[in-house]
Amino acid sequence: MLTVGLKCQIHAGKEKIFERKCHRLLRSVQDSPGHFCTQLYRSPFQKHTYLIISQWETREAFNTFVTSDQFHTASIWATATILAAQPRHIVCGEAGAVPASSGAFQTSLELMEIRNGLASPAQN
Repeated sequence: MLTVGLKCQIHAGKEKIFERKCHRLLRSVQDSPGHFCTQLYRSPFQKHTYLIISQWETREAFNTFVTSDQFHTASIWATATILAAQPRHIVCGEAGAVPASSGAFQTSLELMEIRNGLASPAQN
């Protein structure tokens, strides 16, 4: 199994639109081959910071999604309108990956679930 984190810092005032767009994208990804679940978290301590955690059967399944037109379109839109900084995927759970204990997910300990349904695991 492959676990991937994506930390997103967004512009102030864009929280609701970011959450709505993420919800739509997360609902659509739930049927992707090799996808187990995806959750969206918001930091209570770092304003405008979110973490998206997804689990995939294989790296190939994840790569298929992130090279899809759907992901590309969402990424271009987010970069142009929502994101305050370039996000970076952090991969855990496979040989050569960044271990969770390295501090890469240090901020995830500070994150809390968004209660409006965005953080619910996608159903297979």
